[in-house]
Amino acid sequence: MNNHSDNFWDEQRAEKLMEDDAFSRRRSTTSVQVRSVIEEADYGITWLGDEEPTPEPQLVEGMLPLVGVATVLGLAYAGKSYAVNDAALAVVKGGEFAGRKVLAPGAVLWLAYEGAPSVAPRAAETLRRKYGETDLSKVPFGRPTRTRIALTDENAEEWLGTLIVRYKEQVAEHGGGDLRMVVVDTLTRGAMFSNENEAGEVDRVLAMLARLAHEHQVLFLVVDHLGKDQTKGARGSSAKTAAYDAILSVRTDIDIATMVHSNRRVVFEKFRAGDPLPPVKFDLTAESEGSPAIVEWKGAYVGEEAEDRSPKSKATKTKEPSTNFNMDIVVECMKEIEAGGGGQPHKVGTVEVMAHDAERLRAAFYGKRQDISAESRKVAFSRSLADAEEKRKIGVLRGDNSRPVLVWMGGDELLPF
Repeated sequence: MNNHSDNFWDEQRAEKLMEDDAFSRRRSTTSVQVRSVIEEADYGITWLGDEEPTPEPQLVEGMLPLVGVATVLGLAYAGKSYAVNDAALAVVKGGEFAGRKVLAPGAVLWLAYEGAPSVAPRAAETLRRKYGETDLSKVPFGRPTRTRIALTDENAEEWLGTLIVRYKEQVAEHGGGDLRMVVVDTLTRGAMFSNENEAGEVDRVLAMLARLAHEHQVLFLVVDHLGKDQTKGARGSSAKTAAYDAILSVRTDIDIATMVHSNRRVVFEKFRAGDPLPPVKFDLTAESEGSPAIVEWKGAYVGEEAEDRSPKSKATKTKEPSTNFNMDIVVECMKEIEAGGGGQPHKVGTVEVMAHDAERLRAAFYGKRQDISAESRKVAFSRSLADAEEKRKIGVLRGDNSRPVLVWMGGDELLPF
């Protein structure tokens, strides 16, 4: 029995010694690799007077840098991918985007993590209608046949770097010029974040893209989602705002009855190399039913965002009350409508409430906010109603085009649909 016990412990000690030896060899190998990297690193210093300061090169005049990471933000179905498609084809053809000239035309690589089937038809339609291009055989606009690796994967940087090198080689064979832009559509689907509110996780992906951008001298244009409040930037971690070199926001007005977007505009939130441009309005138009829509630019946007950027506005405009202020007015109007009676019975679960046409609520809110422009009233009402619904102060039932939106006083016991 003792012999068996001694043999057992001898075997355990032998296994532990083998594990320690293997660990020591790995640690030794890693240390050699680290020392090699340190010894081979470039420790040169560039002094202030060693080179002439030069402006940062730009891809699109006053809007997008030649090298770096930029984003186009928007709500679902707002038209952000259409806007990015328009920018990408302007780069390919050396045209204009949102009224601004492309300064360095070249090839585009599109990473379609979502909506892959629509990329080619949309690009082809834009080329045909805007540039008269029907021969697509040598257009330097491509995408991987399969986009398999998530941007959070440990091999993502190596995979994406190799993909860029190989795409550059193919573009060179076709005489397509330099690779200028890599589109990531969308960041959420491409990265598959376990928690998009966690700054470290988001920052690692954007830092990787920045390294690749500078290594390969390209611009990564990232399609991403706005939060529910369109004025508060990208959904998720605030690390995004700091990491991007340029931020373009596709904003819309949303009809609460049909959830249809209108009054589309691009608001230029950030440009690291200079001041953001004034907002520009655009429409999505299709030649016939079923054909892909393309972006048509409609010139300067006149509205709340434009007012906020004017020098006169910055000097004289008083700060607009917060969304909570407007939401309180919406709730106050709803209470007045309830007190006035009328409405129609409506069941919320097992509870019966008196529901009212939302247009009554809109008219009451507009009457109380005559101090702001018509455009601002429209935006404020949409946001505030959404906030009141989220906080269960008001219940909302959205119908189809033939049925009005119904609203009623909410509360925790009356969960909104």
